[in-house]
Amino acid sequence: MDNLLSRFGIQNKTKSYGKRIILSLQNLWRLGGIVRMDLRTRAPLSLSDTLRAWRYGFSRWSYFVYRLDRQDHQDPRLFINDLVHLIWMRNINGLHSPAGDQKIIFSQYVEHLGASCPRIHAVIVRGQIYLLNGTQKPEIGWLFNLLETCPPGVVLKPIIGSEGFGIAFLKSTANGYELNGMSASKDDIKSVLERLDDYLITDFVVQHEYAAGLYARTTNTIRL
Repeated sequence: MDNLLSRFGIQNKTKSYGKRIILSLQNLWRLGGIVRMDLRTRAPLSLSDTLRAWRYGFSRWSYFVYRLDRQDHQDPRLFINDLVHLIWMRNINGLHSPAGDQKIIFSQYVEHLGASCPRIHAVIVRGQIYLLNGTQKPEIGWLFNLLETCPPGVVLKPIIGSEGFGIAFLKSTANGYELNGMSASKDDIKSVLERLDDYLITDFVVQHEYAAGLYARTTNTIRL
């Protein structure tokens, strides 16, 4: 016990060995998830590259995306592997970890740190749009006006989630509107929004050249 804290009547939180056991079991479960996901991946790796990926703690997909399977590949140790990312890095933020999962809270963290973060324009709850900076409930026309002022378009994405699940890209074009690359009318967009719940409307971020190149590579692979 900390004598100084005890002197002023501040009780220390005792260590919980039960939580350590639970954390270890959770890590084993995540490791099993990595293995299951890796067995289903469509990354075109040879057996030797697959074994090398596992040796350095990478899933086959990550090893392929980072281009470590190329003849002129870089040292895998220069990258954060999947074991570190999905298991150990989750413990870095401690009690602040939930803030990293909740996109609205995370954006507030990042903003106060002075770092760049895609702007969140509004949230969608049970099909209704709510502006983030107030209690106003704008009509659907607000969204169409926003698209006119944001040429790259906007992103509709779940408040909590990852890996692109549930993502929708909406933008205005010379011929009308596109939703996930497909032509959509105003009525289509309105109907889609009415079916969304706990979603965000955020800025669309244009990828840097290196990231765009990786995206094109993975997209071509998915289409195989």
